[in-house]
Amino acid sequence: MTSSFAPCTAPPQAAPDQSKHVNYTLGMVLGVDDFVQEFAYQSGRDKFLARDLFGYGTVSGLKVTTDNASGKTRVLVTAGAAVDPQGEIIRVPKSQCAVLDDWIANNSQSLTAHLGSPMFEAVTLYVVLAYRQCPTDQVPIPGEPCRTGAQSMAPSRWMDNFQLALCFDRPAQAWVEAVREFEQWLGLVEVNDSQGPFATLDQFEAAVRTAGQITSPLGMLEFPSPLSALRVHTADAPAFFRAAYRIWVTELRPAWSGVAGGDPPPECRVLLAELTVPVEPAATAGQWAINTAKAVTVNEDERPFLVPMQLVQEWLDRPAPTADRPVVAWGTFDQTGKTLASSGNLTASQPITTDKTIFQLKFDSWNATASYLVKGAPLVGYKAADGAFFAAILPGDPDLKAALGNTPATGIFVRAGVPAGNNTFNAVGFSVEITPVG
Repeated sequence: MTSSFAPCTAPPQAAPDQSKHVNYTLGMVLGVDDFVQEFAYQSGRDKFLARDLFGYGTVSGLKVTTDNASGKTRVLVTAGAAVDPQGEIIRVPKSQCAVLDDWIANNSQSLTAHLGSPMFEAVTLYVVLAYRQCPTDQVPIPGEPCRTGAQSMAPSRWMDNFQLALCFDRPAQAWVEAVREFEQWLGLVEVNDSQGPFATLDQFEAAVRTAGQITSPLGMLEFPSPLSALRVHTADAPAFFRAAYRIWVTELRPAWSGVAGGDPPPECRVLLAELTVPVEPAATAGQWAINTAKAVTVNEDERPFLVPMQLVQEWLDRPAPTADRPVVAWGTFDQTGKTLASSGNLTASQPITTDKTIFQLKFDSWNATASYLVKGAPLVGYKAADGAFFAAILPGDPDLKAALGNTPATGIFVRAGVPAGNNTFNAVGFSVEITPVG
């Protein structure tokens, strides 16, 4: 095993075609090429299943921390496992560490070229993990006479290995970022059963395709926020989101990946953490050192990771949480709008002198662009007339605007009371509760 924490290089690419495997027939003599080809086929299938069905990232462990042992700053990575972008399974059996002071001193020339100016006070380094394999288990092999001892031996096994490294460049993880952005975009789509208008399936699919267009020269996907009118009815949501995932699989993912037939991406490294290292010029000209007056920070927010399917299963078995929306304001008022009890600084007034059944409600968190669910009821006596009513008036109602005249149409307008004629409020009062929606 290795723990060089040195600049990483690309691993050698396997020559055999991973789409072929040996078709053995009786009498066929199997040679080295056949065994190599069969292994390449089996290994290629395993890697395809890992990267294309599950993804890549940290599977377990590999926590990154720093400390100051013996007066020097160390970067520590715990034991663990990961899957790289090509589908290789990487195991780190023991915790590893690297002395950051020594790395900075040994890479001062590269650091100067990277920073470009002595005015910089910090450098960003990335802790990355890559798959390696090394030959092992030497055995004697036949050959010509007069060979040296080294020439008469050859490794009989390849052993899985790893390399931890500190790099200036961040691993390309466009696949992980595209998945995150797509799911975040879908999370912005409003799903309800009361606030229309609702999108049709064709409109929704068109929005998904538009959102997933490749818009940059680097082939990155960009997902703008959905239009405010892109609302999906609760009953349609399963079919709509199934369509979104189908479009992602059949259209957007191939356009993003740029590779055909499940070929692996060129990236072979897994990001573990981002380090912000304070540096300063050292006493020796052209050298750098860590500024010990400031702390090295570790950021693992962008690390890709894979959650075990068993954990997902346990989460799916949990009962669905109740999604009660917070009440932003409630209150009880008498027949003139006088406050009897309230929250959110909710007030009621009668802005129209000729219609005392209409009340204007105002509260601290009211937003003209937001949507609200208004629930209420008149307060009546035991022998009150039948037909008590309470209803919210649609914003922008032309008759309401005409009746208000110069009064600003801010807040929420409701009509409440019992039938009394002459637009007179004929009830003890009313109560109301206001909840934001969307």
